[in-house]
Amino acid sequence: MIHTHDAVDAAVEAVDEVHYRGENGRAVVHTTPAAVIARHLRVLDVRPGMRVLEIGTGSGMSAALLAELVGPKGSVVSMDIRGSLIDRADALHQEAGYANIASISGDGIAGVPERAPFDRIVAWTTPDRIPRTWVGQTAEGGRVLHPLAMAAMTYSTAMVSFTVAEGRPAHLRLHRGAYVRMAEPDNERFEADDAAARDTEADAYLSAPWLNDRPERAAELLGTLVGSPLHDAVDGLDWPTTDHLRMWLIARSPEGLVSAGLGDRVGYGVVDGDHIAVMGVLPDARIIADAPDSPALKRLCDLVEEWKQAGRPETESLPVDAVPAEGGWRATIRCRA
Repeated sequence: MIHTHDAVDAAVEAVDEVHYRGENGRAVVHTTPAAVIARHLRVLDVRPGMRVLEIGTGSGMSAALLAELVGPKGSVVSMDIRGSLIDRADALHQEAGYANIASISGDGIAGVPERAPFDRIVAWTTPDRIPRTWVGQTAEGGRVLHPLAMAAMTYSTAMVSFTVAEGRPAHLRLHRGAYVRMAEPDNERFEADDAAARDTEADAYLSAPWLNDRPERAAELLGTLVGSPLHDAVDGLDWPTTDHLRMWLIARSPEGLVSAGLGDRVGYGVVDGDHIAVMGVLPDARIIADAPDSPALKRLCDLVEEWKQAGRPETESLPVDAVPAEGGWRATIRCRA
């Protein structure tokens, strides 16, 4: 029997990336590096003969990878709300000789009930909750993988995987990863649209649910952040370690937690009174803080030290629960006791 990792590697080798993504890799607007897609397909654990539903067709390359994994006795249904992507992918699949992929235009949240049940469902686009429809269309013991916002603030997304047991999500796990929001009219906007304050001139934003009904306060804090100097990074922190720290901070949920961006720099931090400090997740772990002796900076450094003392927990180690909500379930994360 081929190990899942070997099967995914073999699928990546078999699929012509240029065929789907073009010479520059940008044949469609939203693309994800093949290595990232492969990492998530290993989590999905697709086996020969399975029936798979994919939400978010993109370039069509991921459906081709899934087709390789399920083999000639399996099947892949790929959905996208944009008919132009479906038509493009369908033509490319036919040219590549894949007879086990069905491309369907429609609302991904609704899924494809007439073709259910599926052994695996994967989404490359972010819903506002775990949809009840996806769980209902998954076979007992089947697996689902999709991105999900872990907090009502910008850049809080992680991948969540789970098996379906008695019509509910079970054995939830978190994984690193983020994809675009679903293009669906009724979808709540938990990401960039939830910024509590924006400064378009400085290309900056500040996001936190506790600031959403305090626009003046949010604007003042963002102004402080924009005018604050860049400090050195905490020793030993860089990507992807900073991404694990980001998710731990969301789980820890300290008072005054904020998500912020300034130009190409995005990160997480805390507010203490009129003081603010934000540690970069990308492109590096340097800190923006209003002053070297800022109490917010001290609190942020204390939190990083707490994370280190806890053993630098990674995203995959954080406990996650499914909480019933309208239309499905929300995922909540917490720090280990």
